[in-house]
Amino acid sequence: MGDTEIVHALAPGAAIREVLIPSPYTARLGRVSLDMVSAAVVAALRLSLAQGGVISLSAGTGEQCFAPAEVAQVSAVLRAARRDRVTVVVSTGDSGAATTACPPETGSAAVKGVDLPASDPLTLSVGGTSLRASQATGAYIGETTWNVPPSAGGPAAGGGGFSRLFPRPAYQAGIAGIGATRGVPDVAADADHRPGMAIAFSGGGKDYILRGGGVSVAAPLWAAVIALADQYAGRHLGFVNPALYRIGRSAHYHQAFHDVTTGTNTVTLPTRTITGSQAAPGWDPVTGWGTPNAQVLVPLLARYVSP
Repeated sequence: MGDTEIVHALAPGAAIREVLIPSPYTARLGRVSLDMVSAAVVAALRLSLAQGGVISLSAGTGEQCFAPAEVAQVSAVLRAARRDRVTVVVSTGDSGAATTACPPETGSAAVKGVDLPASDPLTLSVGGTSLRASQATGAYIGETTWNVPPSAGGPAAGGGGFSRLFPRPAYQAGIAGIGATRGVPDVAADADHRPGMAIAFSGGGKDYILRGGGVSVAAPLWAAVIALADQYAGRHLGFVNPALYRIGRSAHYHQAFHDVTTGTNTVTLPTRTITGSQAAPGWDPVTGWGTPNAQVLVPLLARYVSP
């Protein structure tokens, strides 16, 4: 519901189609193995390719959880998305510099790293920030890295770091702070539950408003921005990462993005602290290039992506 409502609020002209998949954490489904979930994600992505020009996926698991054949299946469907000019937007997870652990029945623990499929270079990976805005006017004030310590209900932070599976893609070449492997995330958006995104739903004859948060709300926000750019351009823009990185290197950067330069995605788990990175000017492995100023970014994207 959160994904749907956020996309609809920002891009009300977009047609929205839902593809539902099983979760390894849903007790009602019994013991759902990771390979079953991986197959379901791949099948859902394949189905989604024929449904529209932008896919938003708020799911992922640590790279270490996937067998090479499963990684290859994910990469194959993402190559098909690039071929078909479909943008695939994926959240980086809420575990900060740690990966999301494998399903509970595997007995795994979070380790330093990044989640798949967000780490695949053919996705637009989205991290999280904490937004400050005027309650009276909605005017933008500023942002910092989203990071909730254990004392405030965490640990939780936007996923970010470097892949152990994928080499650095061409569009990340020459970016300060990126070595030989894929850096995550590419961009970010507000993920803070306080005050959070307003999510409305009904149940038991009552209506409710929840404060949505986590990068599960940041990813659909970016999916909506890409949908607006598609509408502005009158065509599906498809794989937008190279264009976003060109904009990030250009004189338009600080008009098209809010550069987030404070905060860290270090997380303190019950058994250990996993040290992450510090947000910094320009791209960083905490908030990527930052958050969108859609009024400027949407027409720029339409211009930077070749027909």
